[in-house]
Amino acid sequence: MKSTEAVPFGTHLNLYAITDEGKSLIHQQQVVVPSSNQNPYAQVWLPEQVTVDHESEYVFEVEIPDGRQIEFFHSDIEGESNFEINGIKTPAHLAFEMGIAKPVKSLFKIRESVRSNVQPWELNIPDDYACLTMQRYLSSSAVYDGNTITQTFTACQDGVLDQLFLNATIQTNNQSDPSASLTILNEEGQQMAQADAIWNANYDYLKFDFAQNLLAGGATYTLKIDVADNTTITLNTVDVSQYFVGQMTIDGSSVAQNVCFMGLMQNAPVVDEPEEDMEVDHNIYDNYDQWDHEFYHEKPTYVEKLRHKVYPNPFVSEFNVKVETEAQIPGVITLYNFMGKKVFERNVEDMSSVNEVAVNPTEELTIGYYTLRIEYGDDIILDTVVKQ
Repeated sequence: MKSTEAVPFGTHLNLYAITDEGKSLIHQQQVVVPSSNQNPYAQVWLPEQVTVDHESEYVFEVEIPDGRQIEFFHSDIEGESNFEINGIKTPAHLAFEMGIAKPVKSLFKIRESVRSNVQPWELNIPDDYACLTMQRYLSSSAVYDGNTITQTFTACQDGVLDQLFLNATIQTNNQSDPSASLTILNEEGQQMAQADAIWNANYDYLKFDFAQNLLAGGATYTLKIDVADNTTITLNTVDVSQYFVGQMTIDGSSVAQNVCFMGLMQNAPVVDEPEEDMEVDHNIYDNYDQWDHEFYHEKPTYVEKLRHKVYPNPFVSEFNVKVETEAQIPGVITLYNFMGKKVFERNVEDMSSVNEVAVNPTEELTIGYYTLRIEYGDDIILDTVVKQ
């Protein structure tokens, strides 16, 4: 998805669980909608753990703020789900991909060859905090000699900015300590906040503490990083071809990168007033077992996984598929890119004979995730393969 205008904006993505009682909100996530001249997808990293159940039904919803329009891209992949706009079903299916998170050692993906002498930073966001804005896809590390670096960004929601973490290190070539400061400017160029860098040579980030500065969701701001004359800064940056939500400059000259950073805001507590004589269990979400029990009268029945193999995965130019089945029926093997476009298809006369099928798209594939679909009879196998 992307905005119909040349300016990105912030909104919310809501995740609902479908139960016998109806729709229940289990998570709300801020997201930046790219501008019309940017890559048409928004990649969302959840700052907290969200548990989903196998074979259960969920709905995700994108809020569209007043005065904004979003252009959605639909997928060629046929499915059983519904894509609705304002509650009205459409014949399309939204192009999206979800992944199960693995333990993250650092907020930023630091290559060992780049920062082998630094300790990854493990971030624990307090319960009463939320992410105001974030860019966290490491492309490369570069040393910049400029005295002033700027980076524009869009705030995902209203909030009081408390801290900002910049994926960078600073060094000095003399005996004095390195020095850098960060200023946040609004669209009119007025200063909203200013702080000096808190740094430690053993870590891969600079920390900035602010004092109760309110930022407006959907508004565009500029990070202005000023580096002292005796200091050089090493910035880990975001490749604009992966995710582009702003513009970076060095001493006034545009750079085809973006800065990795994260801003945290402190939430104002929201208290729902219970109805009169209504007993409320405030600890309902304290553990998963109780949460799961509230959503289901009985556990869903788990189906046996269909047997197949994909190798190698990740792949460079092609990979092989093996399906373990005795069903002597025709089938089709297809591959789709992130946006749901079909990039490979092969019909198979007898699926029981599929000991090894080479998936070798004729077009050059970009690095990233692809969806493999194997269909025969009533069975459909969906898997994710990675082009490296």
